[in-house]
Amino acid sequence: MGKIFYNVDMAQAIRRIKRPVKGLVMDIKGMPHYLAVTVYEENVMEYRESEREAIMSYLLMVKDVIESYGVPCEIVGGKSMPRGKSV
Repeated sequence: MGKIFYNVDMAQAIRRIKRPVKGLVMDIKGMPHYLAVTVYEENVMEYRESEREAIMSYLLMVKDVIESYGVPCEIVGGKSMPRGKSV
């Protein structure tokens, strides 16, 4: 299997899922054998505990959508957001 790519159909399906909080930063990257959904600790920790629980549920829905396309997916955490990302 070659490198996995995130495509327009997946992006549109994910955009139909309501984000639980405003300002959540999430990146989706193709890795050699899966798609990585990356969220950033410094961003997630800005929210209350109940909001963080809603974020986790949202991420699991995103993962399920990606996997429904037959693509393996992992949720990964990053310590800090890449430069240029706005919250």
